[in-house]
Amino acid sequence: MRPYAGHNLSDKQRIFNYRLCQARTYVEFAFGISSNKLRIFHTTLNVSKEFSKDIVKACVLLHNLVRRKDGYRSEEVYMAQNWNSVNRAACRRRRRRRSASDVRYRFADYFVSREEALS
Repeated sequence: MRPYAGHNLSDKQRIFNYRLCQARTYVEFAFGISSNKLRIFHTTLNVSKEFSKDIVKACVLLHNLVRRKDGYRSEEVYMAQNWNSVNRAACRRRRRRRSASDVRYRFADYFVSREEALS
């Protein structure tokens, strides 16, 4: 997703940009952790696009298996951050075609809703 551009942004757009920046940071941290544990991410995957998706999925499953074995439960994080409602809504949206700007607008609405509003 792309952030809203410009300097004269509404509060909703600024909050969306802030949350998007946070999400990108978490993804970069997660990729860094994964690449340190699984050396396969240190080089380019010289495989087809379809097979590379399978490799990434297998690495995520392996990571989750190791975390679960160590006593870490990802469900607790999702419940604490209230992402379950976003995931369900995202699944329903995938059934219908939506433009990227419409999806971005819906996330921006969610981020300013009562349950996810920033202080």
